Amino acid sequence: MTNKNINFKYLLIGIVTLIITIICFFLVQKFSFGRLIMILSGAQSVSSFLMAFNIDPFKGLKFDNSNFINKFLSGNFPLPASFWGIYIIYFQILFAYIATMILVSLGFNYFYVEIFTIIIALVLIVGVWNSARKYKGKKLWKFLTFTLLSINAIAMSINLVLKFLGIDINQL
Repeated sequence: MTNKNINFKYLLIGIVTLIITIICFFLVQKFSFGRLIMILSGAQSVSSFLMAFNIDPFKGLKFDNSNFINKFLSGNFPLPASFWGIYIIYFQILFAYIATMILVSLGFNYFYVEIFTIIIALVLIVGVWNSARKYKGKKLWKFLTFTLLSINAIAMSINLVLKFLGIDINQL
C-alpha cells in the first residue's frame, strides 16, 4: 500500500542528505570545511523532508504586515509556518549557523554573537509555542513541538547562564 501524500523522490533525497550530514558531523572533528558542508547538507535534508511530506513552511507568512512580530509572538501563524519557516529555516539555519559564522569571521566577538543568538532563539520559542498551543491538527505534532521547544529552551537557558558565569561547557 502506497501513500499518495508522500513524495518518495524527496524522501530519498532527504535520507541521503541526512546521511551526508551525519558523515560531515564526524568530518568537523578532522577538517574545517566539514562544518559548512554539514550545515548545507542538513538544510537540504530538512527541505527535502518538508517537500516529501508536502509541508509548506512558508504558508501563512506575510512580511508586508506591520504587525508581523506581534502576530508571530501571539501565535497567529500556522504551526508549520512558525516552526519550520521561522524557527528552523530562517533562524536555526540562516541566522544561527550562517550569519554567526559570517559575523565571527568579520571580527565580532563569538561570545556576544552567541548570547545574542540565544536571546533571539528564546524569544522565537515563545511565538512557536503559542502557535502550537493554538494548533488544531494532529496532537502528535503539537506534542513533538512542545517537547523540542522545551528541550531547546532548557539547553539554551543553561548555556546562557554558563556563558555569563564564564564556565566553558567543553571543560565540564
